[in-house]
Amino acid sequence: MSRAAKGSWKCLDCKSYVACTKGDLAELLKHFEEKMNEGMRQALRSEIGEQVKRLETKITSIETSLLALESKHDVVQRQLDDISRDLSERKGMGLVERVDKLELDIAAIRSSTPGSGTLSPSGFQLETIMSEMKERQRRANNLIFHDVPESTAESMAARINDEIAYLNNGLAKLNVDLQDMVVKTSRIGKPDPSKVRPLLVTMRDSSAVSRVLSSNRKANPRVLSVTSDNTPAQHKYMAELRLTLREKQDRGETDITIKYVSGVPTIVPSATHPSTSGGTKTLNQGLGQS
Repeated sequence: MSRAAKGSWKCLDCKSYVACTKGDLAELLKHFEEKMNEGMRQALRSEIGEQVKRLETKITSIETSLLALESKHDVVQRQLDDISRDLSERKGMGLVERVDKLELDIAAIRSSTPGSGTLSPSGFQLETIMSEMKERQRRANNLIFHDVPESTAESMAARINDEIAYLNNGLAKLNVDLQDMVVKTSRIGKPDPSKVRPLLVTMRDSSAVSRVLSSNRKANPRVLSVTSDNTPAQHKYMAELRLTLREKQDRGETDITIKYVSGVPTIVPSATHPSTSGGTKTLNQGLGQS
């Protein structure tokens, strides 16, 4: 088609020239902008939605962590309250009794040399006393748990984990949290299929030992069968004290019992109640549980 023909071409229907007007361009641009804006809005909405979901997940995680921290805070607060009560009860109590006992010990040592008013030169009893003090100090961080099932796991690590899990279950009932407080565990005696060996547990410090024993004493009934790690001398003293108690009761002194006075088992009247001034604490029927 020639240039002249192209220039004179008309639409057969309307007999008018076909031309693109400014209005058509404006409408086209407007439609294009609307499509672009809608696409951008959808992309932004999608991105914002993803960000909101991620934020909600993080918030949920933070809330869970806060709840766990609050729970641990409650446990720590209860432990601090128990320690504070124990310190308040023990502060200044039993000093007279302890001084009296020291005076009796010194008198006994002096009496080892007839007619002497000074300490025995041999020093045998002094060495015995010092040795006993060191042994008690060595055992101060120990607890002995009875009736803890012996694990049948093959590895020692697995057996220890089983035993710790069993103890933690019992301690949880006492609201005592000893996480990371256990230093080591070991069984006392040789393996015997007919009985369960006692479990010796060494704690990081003696305060953990006190928390376990104190919380278990307050439970009724007792949750755990646990004792302190007493020395042979302490066991001997307790056996003699039980014998003395039985002899007194046989003679008609029925209103007496054995209680801890400032940490020392002592025969006292049954009517004696715990007090902050005397430091008196009832010894259990088993008489071996601290």
